[in-house]
Amino acid sequence: MLAEALAAAGVAFNVLNAKNDAEEAEMISKAG
Repeated sequence: MLAEALAAAGVAFNVLNAKNDAEEAEMISKAG
């Protein structure tokens, strides 16, 4: 539901679910 609401509002987001540890760790490090 949250993902649908964000998408409908035009908010860019990524769902982190620990399926791709390296890519998700990189995203988190770039976020600060």
